[in-house]
Amino acid sequence: MKPVTLSIALAFCCGIMHSCKQPDYNPLRPHEETMVELQKNMQPFREAMKIAPQKFTINAGTPQTVKCNNGTTLDIAANSFRDKDGNVISKGSVNLEITEMYKPADMVSNIASTVTGDGYFLQSGGQVNISASSNGKPVYANKYSISFKMKDSTKYPMSLYYGSKNEDSVLSWKDADRSNIGTTARYDNFQYIFDTCTSFGYINCDRLPKDSGTTHIFLKAPDPSFKVINTQIYLVLPAINSFVQNRIRSFDEATNTFKFGDDGSNVPVGMDFKIVMIANVNDKYYYFDTTGKTTKEDVYLNAHPTLQDMPYIISKIKSL
Repeated sequence: MKPVTLSIALAFCCGIMHSCKQPDYNPLRPHEETMVELQKNMQPFREAMKIAPQKFTINAGTPQTVKCNNGTTLDIAANSFRDKDGNVISKGSVNLEITEMYKPADMVSNIASTVTGDGYFLQSGGQVNISASSNGKPVYANKYSISFKMKDSTKYPMSLYYGSKNEDSVLSWKDADRSNIGTTARYDNFQYIFDTCTSFGYINCDRLPKDSGTTHIFLKAPDPSFKVINTQIYLVLPAINSFVQNRIRSFDEATNTFKFGDDGSNVPVGMDFKIVMIANVNDKYYYFDTTGKTTKEDVYLNAHPTLQDMPYIISKIKSL
């Protein structure tokens, strides 16, 4: 009888365990769930801010020049395009879509921040986002030349950087292979010219500013209704034409405080800055901005967002 009793006991225990099992596992990690919620709340702003790309159709296998509205120029060679297997595309039409971003307003509008992968601000001479396709299929870069147009004469050496989005959808940059001739710019007639560009996607004309030390900026929200899932903070450094958005993990929920520094944004000392805050709280839109200068001591600020309509907020973003 003992085996029967054991079987009944096991069946009883299994029944209890089955009836009391945990809910199905959610494959999204908490960080990703927060990111999804933030993107949902920011979508109205991003749709209103986004810059439409310029569109071009060119013939593969033929050298030609593409000139964009703000001065970016692509010199396409006969072998500049390749397919996913690395084969040169030498005939047919190629469709290009190019978004130019020469000032912080353009960068913020396209969520194209200007920091390296390890969080250091770059001085930007302009950036673009390029996509290419043919017959509905992606086209990849083999090698082409790209130049960025400057408004004023400049003495700074610039290098080529390629961008990618991280887990917070923050764009970060990595410099191109310096062993390739042409990835450091020639400066000619108010243009930075790179002879060797081997990628489409996000491309930036950048330099690392002189290291002046780093600091932190803390922005305290007025109450708990402003939180990481519905509020976005932008830190703009006008002197180096650069910006970054806050990281999710930089928010302290206990104090309603957003932080820049040591979190993918090493804030340089001695820089004039502008902080911009936008929020979507229960489908009501809020805006706040303030200016200051970074010092060796941490900077502490209090946000006072006001209820605004979308056109007002977009006009403020476009003025950056």
